[in-house]
Amino acid sequence: MISPVAVCLLILPVLCCAQPHTVINATDVFSLNMVGQTWVFQNSMGDTTRIDVQPSPYASCAVLFITKSVSRAYWSPGSGGAQVQFEICQAKDGGWYSSRSIMSGNTDAGGHPNAWKSTSNVTLVPSMPQAYQIIPPSGSSQGTASLVSKFRNYNLSQVLTFADITQNPSATIGDVAWETDASIGTECVPYQNYCGNVLFSTQLEHCDTPTSLSNGCIRERWGWAPGIGLVSIDVLSASTTWDGLCTLDHNGANQCYTFDQINIKRVTPQLN
Repeated sequence: MISPVAVCLLILPVLCCAQPHTVINATDVFSLNMVGQTWVFQNSMGDTTRIDVQPSPYASCAVLFITKSVSRAYWSPGSGGAQVQFEICQAKDGGWYSSRSIMSGNTDAGGHPNAWKSTSNVTLVPSMPQAYQIIPPSGSSQGTASLVSKFRNYNLSQVLTFADITQNPSATIGDVAWETDASIGTECVPYQNYCGNVLFSTQLEHCDTPTSLSNGCIRERWGWAPGIGLVSIDVLSASTTWDGLCTLDHNGANQCYTFDQINIKRVTPQLN
C-alpha cells in the first residue's frame, strides 16, 4: 500500500512542471477603440500592406481597409492594385465576423490587365452556425477549437457600395464552405519587438475538406496580439497549390514566389 506521503511526492513534480492554461479573448485583441489606427505590414521582400481601421456605417462593426504596394503583396496576392474594404462585426458571442466586402483591382490574379470591382454581402445559411469568423470569441492553449459552417454570399459585380445588395436581382448567390480554427501560439514581429502569445485564427474558405486543393480553396492564418490587434497573416495555401503563386511582377516579368516570401508581419509605420 502506498502511503499518502508517497502519493504527494509522486504528484508534486507533475504539478510543479505543469504549464499554465492560457486563454485569449477576442476583446483582448480587437475593439472599436482601434478605429483610426493604421497597421503596416511587410513581407520578406519589403513589399508593404497597409490596413486602416475605419468606422463602418453599421453599429458594432469596423472596416479594415487593406491596400498594398505591389501586385505580389497581400491582399489578393498577384492582383495589381487590389484593395478591399473588409467589414467585420461583433456578434453576441464576442467574436468578429465578416459581413461585407467592397473590392477592386487593376489586374487579375496572374497580373494581367483586367480592371475589376465588386461588392459582397455575407448572410447566414439556415440551420448552420454563423460563419466567416475572423476573430474567434476566444482561444485556449489547451487545444484548437473549430467552427465548421457555411456562409451565404451575395456578390454584385462592377458595383462598390455599403448598401444592402441581398435584395438586388443582379446579385449572384452561393453558399461557401467555411472553417475557423482557434488556437494560441507564439508570434514574433518587428512591431514593438513583440514576441509572445497570440490568438491564431486559421481560416479555410471554399475548402470542401481540410486538405482540399480545388474549388478555389484558400487557407490563411491571422495572428492577433493582445492590446495590439492584427500582427501577422500567413497564406497557407491558395487555389490549387500549397507551394506559392506566380504573377507578373511590378517590372512586368513573370515571377513565382513561395508563401513564406509573401506572408506578412506587422512593422512600425513609416507614413507620409
